Amino acid sequence: MLSTAFCFMLTTLALYAAELPKSGDTYQLIHVATGKAFTNGNVGVHDTYMSLGTADSTAPGQEWTFHQTSDDKPVFVIYNHNYEQVVDMALNSKTPGKLLQWEATASANQKFYVQVVDEAESIVQLLNNSNHTQVVTAMEDGSLQLQSDLSSE
Repeated sequence: MLSTAFCFMLTTLALYAAELPKSGDTYQLIHVATGKAFTNGNVGVHDTYMSLGTADSTAPGQEWTFHQTSDDKPVFVIYNHNYEQVVDMALNSKTPGKLLQWEATASANQKFYVQVVDEAESIVQLLNNSNHTQVVTAMEDGSLQLQSDLSSE
């Protein structure tokens, strides 16, 4: 199955972010390879899988606020304030590593290490904070899942 590591641009109000990312700021996450946005499909219930969808700067399901959990490391919980849900890696589920949204629990499943790929272009990758060999990856069907290929676009 074809997949691409999820390199994405952080955008705020259709502009590239000045910092990568800044705690408390809200971003739209745009997949570099496809131009599609990280979304919950505008669904507000937990256990909804994350996917790529047509970028829409007005869609509440594409607004993600980064909350830093460590003062000295780029580790964040990614929160959608519109639906009061966070992105979760679901590592203990029937489909481990397939991203979904869940209530905030501060568990390791909800902490992402943000790795800068290209600071000038505001491009980053999201890694599993507990295992930096796992990166959020866009699958052929548009779903988002942890994979171990950090070199893909």
